[in-house]
Amino acid sequence: MAIDKYIALREHFTQGQLLLPGDNGFEESLQRWSLTCVKPAAAVALPRTAEEVSATVKMATANGLAFNVKGGGHSTAQASSAPSAQGMVIDLSLMRDVMVNPDAKTVTFGGGCVWKDVDEACWEHGLATVGGTVSHTGVGGLILHGGFGVLMGLHGISIDILVSCRVVLADGSIKVASAEENPDLFWAIRGAGSSFGVVTEFTMRAFPQGDVYGGVLLISMDNLPAIVEFMNTWDKTNDGYQAFRTGFCRAPPTLVAGSDKQQPWVIFVHLFHFGDNAQEAGPEYFAPLLKLDAMIKNVGRMPYPSINQIGDKTWAPGRRYLFGGSNFTTPIELSTAITIRDQFTGFVDANPEANGSMFMFECYPNHQICRVPSDATAFNSRGKYYNVGTAWTWESEAMDEKIRENNRQYQTNIRELGYNDTELKDGTGQYLNYVNVASIPAKSVFGTNTDRLFKLKEKYDPQNVFNKPHKLGGQP
Repeated sequence: MAIDKYIALREHFTQGQLLLPGDNGFEESLQRWSLTCVKPAAAVALPRTAEEVSATVKMATANGLAFNVKGGGHSTAQASSAPSAQGMVIDLSLMRDVMVNPDAKTVTFGGGCVWKDVDEACWEHGLATVGGTVSHTGVGGLILHGGFGVLMGLHGISIDILVSCRVVLADGSIKVASAEENPDLFWAIRGAGSSFGVVTEFTMRAFPQGDVYGGVLLISMDNLPAIVEFMNTWDKTNDGYQAFRTGFCRAPPTLVAGSDKQQPWVIFVHLFHFGDNAQEAGPEYFAPLLKLDAMIKNVGRMPYPSINQIGDKTWAPGRRYLFGGSNFTTPIELSTAITIRDQFTGFVDANPEANGSMFMFECYPNHQICRVPSDATAFNSRGKYYNVGTAWTWESEAMDEKIRENNRQYQTNIRELGYNDTELKDGTGQYLNYVNVASIPAKSVFGTNTDRLFKLKEKYDPQNVFNKPHKLGGQP
């Protein structure tokens, strides 16, 4: 029986633990950021070392037991939940050590870390690295699928500054992947990492960083023409030190008196300047936005970790969530922005249970990402376009399928307005951490890198043990 195998596995856990139904902490271990991803499991392994991960993988594969890996638990595609009630979760949340080498300007951290762990450890040394923009997001999923962040205009995306990682493969072997060791595995991990193994440790470059200028604006929807104009100006004038995101959400209840009144739609702006003279240059650069009549204006000097905590409370765990994503190109027409806005707000207006949802244009400079050849890593979305992201949130399970269907169609509609080259000449225009991967074939995510990925999958995981988010076994 499988239960006997799980009990026997406990002998290999000298630092971590293996939880079974009924054990203290078992039910808590099933919780996820999104309630849609709280699923039953037969066992939850909480390893503390790569060797304990290895023992778990070996036991699972030897006995035909399916498992998924949980880092921060932010996946909305159930990729960090057990694949079935008879399956297992390998939960890395005990692997949260962080070590900063200020002389080498690197940071090494466990696969179970969240970005707050890394940001704050680096900040103690006046350093920063490219990471998630919500601090309770796990490091692994973000890095292994590319890793966009607000500092990417200066340093590239996370995989571009990844030095090495420690990986447990499908056969249980523990490998170091870097430019010097197992370089083909290192190539695959940078973009398709979750399909190749369990990454228990990352080492990334870190960079000197002082206080930034940044904050939040909430402005009325009639300012959309000014926002679009600034987006196009930013695209032509930014030098990597200026980043922002903007989009549509309901105003917070504090802005409208009376509980019986519907909160109006507003435009939010999160803006950042990272230069040495950010406190002077930031207000000057963002003046066209700062002069707009704002319902909320909270900008000024900030320590770098704080900018990745702006959305923490908005996106707190305990609701149903689903990510969606696509891209936009510049110059963006006002009519395009209006179409995108109206489709989003129209769905939410018709389904008020989704009132907490948010749409975002992600204006992070792409100077550095476009300098890396598309075949340098498995990640193949390095074109002259920018991400859009949608975070849907709602209350009842009865709405799940309606939200998913709308999300799929909305992604498609936005892509038709942005970069939508069927020949993928400028990359795929798909950021795996945002898109609804269930409806997208591997070729549409990895483009010209797909064939090489399938060959490497055959080498490192011929039985397709790691089959999320794409099944890379078989034929492309």
